[in-house]
Amino acid sequence: MLSRHAVIPVLVGLLIVFSAMPCFPQAEEASGALEEGKAALKAGRTNQAVEIFSQIIAIAPKAELYYYRGVAHASNNTHAPAVRDLDKAISLKPNEPSYYLQRGMSLHQVQEYRKAVDDFAKVLELDPMNPYALAHRARARFALNNLDKALDDVTEAIQHVRANSSLYKLRGDIFCAGGTYDRAIADYDRAIELNPNYPAAYNNRGTALANLGKTNDALKDLITAMEVADSLPSFGRLPDFAPDSLN
Repeated sequence: MLSRHAVIPVLVGLLIVFSAMPCFPQAEEASGALEEGKAALKAGRTNQAVEIFSQIIAIAPKAELYYYRGVAHASNNTHAPAVRDLDKAISLKPNEPSYYLQRGMSLHQVQEYRKAVDDFAKVLELDPMNPYALAHRARARFALNNLDKALDDVTEAIQHVRANSSLYKLRGDIFCAGGTYDRAIADYDRAIELNPNYPAAYNNRGTALANLGKTNDALKDLITAMEVADSLPSFGRLPDFAPDSLN
């Protein structure tokens, strides 16, 4: 029979052992909540997704969770908190290309184009020839009026993804900004061939045609742009390059 003095060390030892054991139910709950948050994000319930990821972060502040909450903020068009979350994700896991890609996209939205270029360059350092990074860096460089480098990036992206209408539209915009209207029109033609319901491509082709003095053709394109835009749901009127659009 154990004495009173012998029982106390045994109890203390058991407490130490049990306190060191992993809390499996909590881990399982966190995993289930993560999937729930991702499902909410995919369904467009961004506020709910932010709330779910915040709850998990309070329990397990991991890089992946800050990333997903940053994506949810960005999807909700609140890019400042998105950048803060992605800063944290990168501090915890500095060699993950997707974190820099998403932060660069949000930086672009708040017109921090030079910082966005740096993030896309980091993606390419970690994942050379990433077409998403090339395309987004082209957009950022275009916004900085660095037309030659923007053209190099988007042309390289097209070499990897030839069937993306937004890439041809972007290159057309760059050609148009540089006054190379014939080449711009050729790219808008290709964009429209790939996506006949692309009002911005019709509109910008009309602008290029007008600059060449082809007024009637320009007017037809501008009218078509309005007709196509009116036929589409509001969320589909201005297609733009996004990672999910690559195929």
